[in-house]
Amino acid sequence: MVQIICFNYTPRDTQKVRKIKLIMLPLFGGALKHKNMKDLTQELNELHELFLKGSEYESKFAEKLEYIKVSFTSDTDIQLINEAVDKMMNTVESNLNELSVKIQLAEVEGFLNLAYIAKHYFGKTKNWLYQRLNGYLVNGKKAKFNEEEIEIFNRALSDMSMKLGSLRVH
Repeated sequence: MVQIICFNYTPRDTQKVRKIKLIMLPLFGGALKHKNMKDLTQELNELHELFLKGSEYESKFAEKLEYIKVSFTSDTDIQLINEAVDKMMNTVESNLNELSVKIQLAEVEGFLNLAYIAKHYFGKTKNWLYQRLNGYLVNGKKAKFNEEEIEIFNRALSDMSMKLGSLRVH
């Protein structure tokens, strides 16, 4: 069993966490015969819908995945199933990466001046920084930090940490 943590993100609710246990069942040979069996694409689309609904549909997701794996057993079907599950897992990983900066800052968010960081370390506006922290759509694309910006952000946090750590009031 593999446990996946997925973030259901909206601008109003940035840290609603839902857990989905994705049960990876062994793939069996020998197809079961079912009347009115839907085609694999339709079944995978329904599985994806259950995946998006979150942990309250965990058991239905597991049942649907088991049904699909037992019902569709050709090599091509198995490959499509594995690709669909991999895509769902990549979606989760992508969401985690996009929100990880925001989540990491949650504990210190109250006393960090993000406008100062944006201006002094990035030479940008606070809105630019908030767009990346919250994953807002900018020109039709999700705003996110690139590798260089992550490094700059880490240097900014380190710099501010050293300044605060060395500060003594007499």
